[in-house]
Amino acid sequence: MNGRTDEETIFRKALLISDPAERATYLEQACGEDTDLRSRVVKLLVVDDSHWTGFDNLADFVDEQAEVYSNEPVWPTVENYTIQEEIGQGGMAVVYLAEQSEPFPRTVAIKVQRTNQLGSDSFRRFKAEQRILAKLNHVNIATIYTAGATASGNPYVVMEWVNGLPLISFCNENQLGITDRLKLFKAICDGMEYAHHSGVIHRDLKPANVLVTAAVQGPVPKIIDFGIAKTFDAVENDSGITRESQIMGTLQYMSPEQATGNNRLVNFSSDIFSLGVILHELLIDEIPLASTFKTPCTLENMLKGIREVVPKPVSVTFAGLSDPERVARNHGTTVTALKNELTSELDFILSRMLAKQIGDRYSNIQTLKEDIDHYLAGRPVPKIQVQVQPTRYRQRGVGAACCLILFLCAVVSAIYTGMQESESPTGNGSLASVAPAKTERQNAVSSQVKRELPTLSNGSEGSTNLMNVDSRHDNNKTEPNENDALKIDSPVPVAESGAVISGSTAPVISPRSAESMGMKFKAIPAGTFTMGRGVGAHQVTLTQPFKMGVHEVTQAQYQQLMGENPSSFSGLDHPVDGVTWNDAFLFCLKLSALPEEQAAGNVYRLPTEAEWEYCCRAGNALILGETPPGLADQAWYEGNADDKTHPVGMKKANDFGLYDMYGNVWEWVQDHYGAFPNGPITDPTGPESGEYRVTRGGGWNAYAGLCSPTHRGRFPPTKIRNLYGFRVVLTSEPDVLPETLE
Repeated sequence: MNGRTDEETIFRKALLISDPAERATYLEQACGEDTDLRSRVVKLLVVDDSHWTGFDNLADFVDEQAEVYSNEPVWPTVENYTIQEEIGQGGMAVVYLAEQSEPFPRTVAIKVQRTNQLGSDSFRRFKAEQRILAKLNHVNIATIYTAGATASGNPYVVMEWVNGLPLISFCNENQLGITDRLKLFKAICDGMEYAHHSGVIHRDLKPANVLVTAAVQGPVPKIIDFGIAKTFDAVENDSGITRESQIMGTLQYMSPEQATGNNRLVNFSSDIFSLGVILHELLIDEIPLASTFKTPCTLENMLKGIREVVPKPVSVTFAGLSDPERVARNHGTTVTALKNELTSELDFILSRMLAKQIGDRYSNIQTLKEDIDHYLAGRPVPKIQVQVQPTRYRQRGVGAACCLILFLCAVVSAIYTGMQESESPTGNGSLASVAPAKTERQNAVSSQVKRELPTLSNGSEGSTNLMNVDSRHDNNKTEPNENDALKIDSPVPVAESGAVISGSTAPVISPRSAESMGMKFKAIPAGTFTMGRGVGAHQVTLTQPFKMGVHEVTQAQYQQLMGENPSSFSGLDHPVDGVTWNDAFLFCLKLSALPEEQAAGNVYRLPTEAEWEYCCRAGNALILGETPPGLADQAWYEGNADDKTHPVGMKKANDFGLYDMYGNVWEWVQDHYGAFPNGPITDPTGPESGEYRVTRGGGWNAYAGLCSPTHRGRFPPTKIRNLYGFRVVLTSEPDVLPETLE
């Protein structure tokens, strides 16, 4: 038995012994008087037990023995690549700068795994990193080119060489101010949002793992080192690699749930916490709880501090720094100026990112970026605005509840009247004459709608018809009728596409139908398609045709029906924004209760998530990627929207004749958020309950990668943002549709 094999055998047997005393006894017996052998095995055990890439000296433990426990020579042999120099290393791998020969010369980085032992945890983790990197293709994530094995059998990956500096070093050397630092941080968020959308959790975000390189368009951050990342994919998760109670991540940047050692708790929110630590350091050159890590204490006390100690606001921490002048110089400004930029908005953003409880943090990176945008634009962060001005939103909630109560009473009254008519001498004695029979799919959707009513109405009762109530206006105001004076110059003109022409005034006449409000619908045939992407892809069959709104609901239409316009952007022909899911739901109920719609038996509702994606794809199987072809012709998004919404119907319609399925505003859909089924499904309506509702399609603030048929947003149904709007579906029975689309 040679020294290498002996060391590997002892190391693997020691891994199976959990009790420290028993493990020490075994090492004494196995290594005997060979103290060097025992030292090497102990260092391997330290690396295996910790996997804490944040311990910078962890690599030092193994550097001196790297050649001993690896078959790889100092300069590995990689076909088609010439190794030039070593540029980095860690406990599991060494990174080299190299030149590629074929098919064209270019400079690359090659990450070579230290061991070629197939059964080792580090080998399996390295292979998992290869799979993860292969599925990520984003400008702010270092690209993987290829993978293979060296002449000695050690696995490697060839990656984009990022010729840049670590994040903090780049910002300080270039004396970037708060605004420029936040723009860089947003780009990092873009990369991580894409990774999360791909089902990848980094678990080791820190400034050292973000390199910034110069480009024509300015500095570009690149996220690197997905060595301990995990996915939610069944094949690629790390349940077979990461043992229970194994701490994963960098100590100073890890989330409280990572500090518990329970890796089942780690999710996308854990990366948001780590991003918060990075942002804190970007702003004032110091991490939260810095004093905790500087004070000599046990490892358990440090972990306890991560789990329990709430950091001070960043503005307060800056005021208490011993050398604020140095920080100000690194920002190219003065202490006073920097202090003025550390506003309560930044305090709030960071406090939400660094919340100890997962549920108190941002639910996704998109929402985080929205708040940063508000700060950069000089606007109040919406959450702070809600805290300062709760009255409007409370009234909206009360109004919503009242409307639902009254609608329920109207429904009960209608049913009672129908029963009386069916029992009268002139009736046919059957309730079937009151309303046509519903399909199973309509029953499923109707059942879901009924489940929402008790939640919003709080079980209260009322007796007034829904259409006679304007809960958001003066209760003494009388309801206008068709003969009332409008006091406007002209009615709202409608463009050929059905969009309201900008600059006109909304009428105040109570509408009698959706058509009278200028709403248009397209007949959508039944069909089967592949919904979702990647491991979430599954076959969906829609058995019944339906009619989808040609446009997103406009401000004029919403105001005409609901009596108010909550939108932040000016323009009656723009999509309504600033509506919650509950608001959209109420709009559908009230639209269904209009006299002519009731007479026709029409029911308006939000589209199911499956219906929305089916309409967005418009019969195309293409899954759009990061930069959909021709997106600018179809959508108002980050690349062309100029930070605002635009009139509906101004872009090109899709093959179903529907406008703005991408961009303008994110569209609420009917479903609760939940995992997709594993196999084929017919007429899905989503989970029966859940904390979040789904948004689809991207909005004026969304980058190109979010404007896709498959991207899903999830937000509480009470969430108010000037990003959210909706369109509606019309269903009726019987529903006669043409054989071909109009």
